[in-house]
Amino acid sequence: MLLHVDCVDLGLAELPLNLSVFTAYLDLSINNLTLLPNGAFSNLYVLQELRLARNCLTDIPEGAFSGLFNLKVLMLQNNHLWQVPGDALQNLQSAFGCQPHYPCACGFL
Repeated sequence: MLLHVDCVDLGLAELPLNLSVFTAYLDLSINNLTLLPNGAFSNLYVLQELRLARNCLTDIPEGAFSGLFNLKVLMLQNNHLWQVPGDALQNLQSAFGCQPHYPCACGFL
């Protein structure tokens, strides 16, 4: 069974640990994430939709989305990104917020 994981507005400053490999939908929107480690989602082989909108991301390292061959939707709007690595956009059917420099939604920046 594929999982729908909703972590919206939980005040997360880091990615949750021990996400199931059966996670197909992951919503991390409206949190305080500032960085994504390289290969952060590499064990989520069936992930189809990843929502990272309204965080405080300033950079996405090359390889942050490596191994996500089933990822079809990536939402990055309302972060503080100047660029998104090209490999992050491979295989996607929809990408939102991938234009440069979206303002940070965090109140502390």
